[in-house]
Amino acid sequence: MNTERLKKLHRASGLVLATFFFFHVINHLCAWWGADAHIRVMKLFRTVYRFPPVEFLLLSSALVQVISGPILVWKKGFQKTYTISCK
Repeated sequence: MNTERLKKLHRASGLVLATFFFFHVINHLCAWWGADAHIRVMKLFRTVYRFPPVEFLLLSSALVQVISGPILVWKKGFQKTYTISCK
């Protein structure tokens, strides 16, 4: 897979995870209005992110981040080193 496609996949999976984290934080902030509000919001959100296809998407996105992140860092670092050594 070329670097540009890997970057797009990395960004897309990051967007999926960022969306999940946003709603996760919103859930915790609802605790300011009491435990009951927090539990109600948590149950509502769980109906979405515990749906098997959504769970699969979240776990796949995390796996993509873990694998593609170091690859992109390594490739970029290698390109910088190669450019400097060829001058």
